[in-house]
Amino acid sequence: MANVEGNGTAGAGAWNDYWRLTPEAAAHRAGGPQEEALERFWMGVFSSNPAGGGTRQWLDFACGNGAVTRYAIEASRASGVDRRLFAFDGAPGAVGAYKSRHPDAVAVVADARHAPFADEAFDVVASQFGLEYAGIGAIGEAARLVAPAGVLAAVLHRKGGALFRECEANLRAMERVRSSRVLATAKEVFRRGAAAVRGHGSRSAFLRSEEQFATAVTVVDGVLAEFGDQVAGGTVKRLYGDLAHMYRRLGAYDPVEVGHWTDRMEREVEAYGGRMAAMLEAAIDEAGLDQAVTLVQARGLAVRARETLVAGSGAGEPTAWVLVCERR
Repeated sequence: MANVEGNGTAGAGAWNDYWRLTPEAAAHRAGGPQEEALERFWMGVFSSNPAGGGTRQWLDFACGNGAVTRYAIEASRASGVDRRLFAFDGAPGAVGAYKSRHPDAVAVVADARHAPFADEAFDVVASQFGLEYAGIGAIGEAARLVAPAGVLAAVLHRKGGALFRECEANLRAMERVRSSRVLATAKEVFRRGAAAVRGHGSRSAFLRSEEQFATAVTVVDGVLAEFGDQVAGGTVKRLYGDLAHMYRRLGAYDPVEVGHWTDRMEREVEAYGGRMAAMLEAAIDEAGLDQAVTLVQARGLAVRARETLVAGSGAGEPTAWVLVCERR
């Protein structure tokens, strides 16, 4: 199960770079089979207004760059609810991306274990694949923030669920790509090739580097054959395609620029693996969910729903945990 205390830093650097650079609106694969189930869940949460009048205060807890807030905005427009939006995340890159998407919301960088808000400040506290990265203990902190008649709603990574297995496959694929040294050998073959063309290097040295590169490419071929083109969100396929394109035009590329590119891609592969490992570490089993329930009840909340989010058609697949609690 996930650590009750947590350290708030699992994969922190990799996630900060992700949120700073990604065009995506969520940490899960956009358009995946879970998307419809998530939208249905969140629209239900935000459309069920807490009792009482006045402006509603809604918090996106461990916000990423705003997938949950998007649902909040859509629901409030449909229902005419007057609301103020707040958000925070431990990654500055996430908060920067969040502000660019939702400039009217108040968003800050903060630790999920010590949110910088008053007790019982929010009518809705929402988190999607976020708070569990700081450990299950963070759900107690989220519960602290729920106002009387307010709601805490959380979608949590489920150990052994569909997203968990996808992350496992992604991590194995990226570890194989990294251990192949395909990028390091690509850098070397371009350097040796350019030197040979200019008469400054040994052709035999180039041919040896070419053999090493070919061996590494064979490993990447095997990754795509085993896991499919869409593994790691298509990152391996794009990497493979870029290398093939560049290699066919070896003489057209400056080896220094190729070196910079391969260095960036090596960092990206490493960071992607870090994110997948952090997701797997954060995932919660049944016992972990029991702990989460105990923590919210200790904060005076009653559990309204403790369910499995099911994605896909027909019977579907268990994807995540859903926990909805209220302060009466």
